Amino acid sequence: MARVGVAVFTLDSMGRVVFSNLAAKHLLGEDIYLLQGKLCIGYGNLRLRSEAAIDALLEAGVSSFNDAKPILVPRRSSSYPLVVHLLPITAKAAASEQFFNHTHVIVLIAEPKIGEPTDPAIVRDSLNLTLGEARVASLVGAGLPPREAAERLNLSEETVRNVLKRVFVKLGVSRQGELVALLASLALRA
Repeated sequence: MARVGVAVFTLDSMGRVVFSNLAAKHLLGEDIYLLQGKLCIGYGNLRLRSEAAIDALLEAGVSSFNDAKPILVPRRSSSYPLVVHLLPITAKAAASEQFFNHTHVIVLIAEPKIGEPTDPAIVRDSLNLTLGEARVASLVGAGLPPREAAERLNLSEETVRNVLKRVFVKLGVSRQGELVALLASLALRA
């Protein structure tokens, strides 16, 4: 995970950090920090919401995981938010049992790459689109023409244009520039 820049924290049954990779240690600072061994994500209401989400996973485990959405954490030092995924540990594999023995939640934190399309899962969850619509919106919203988005998604250009029309209607926009601005605002209002 560290090779692709994903920070990994594992939490025990009390929500304390038991492991963090190098990318996770580099993220520690203003927006992600440890307090008495517990991982703090964001500040103010966001911190309270993230703590509640972690507590819910620790208490209910997989049953509360069905509606899990990424948490967008605005940063003080960047206009691009961190993307946080909370994952419960559901079963222990024999080979990895020792590692997962004390792990109840895995926290994955990714930093969006500047100039890259927004993660379609974030677009889907933030704008109430289907995953297919979000994939198209993410690429076109990053400035790709529909033809190039179609090539990347291995779809016909006509399909991408039809999906784009549905996205425009759902989001109340009428031009690619408006979609670009809307997706850029996701990073700013997270």
